[in-house]
Amino acid sequence: MPANPTSDYFNWFCKRHEADLAFDTEERYKKSEKVFFYVRDNEVAGLLAYNLLGEGRADIVMDYVTEKFRDCKIGRYFFGKENTYFRNLGITEFITHTTSPKHESYLRQLHFTPGSNGEWRKSCQ
Repeated sequence: MPANPTSDYFNWFCKRHEADLAFDTEERYKKSEKVFFYVRDNEVAGLLAYNLLGEGRADIVMDYVTEKFRDCKIGRYFFGKENTYFRNLGITEFITHTTSPKHESYLRQLHFTPGSNGEWRKSCQ
């Protein structure tokens, strides 16, 4: 579900989960081009924020899921080949950056491919 970074609900969600979101001290996700709430079982389960890089590439700034839903099902669905939503928007590849072993483990589970300097890529095709 599209999110508006200036909405009261968005700000409430970020405040409610600020301890988890503290790893991004710059709060770049609030300034991203595209921001979405993940919804699962009729609950807001997380936040996806990215910027378009051109040529079908999108740079993930935030991929956050609340603790209740951290079983990778959301990531497998949204970044899986069966989900055509991003392809329909013209996105053919996601790029993200991390040096956190915990985050790297998550990205491996979603079949992102490691590159250099902490860059990870995932084809949407």
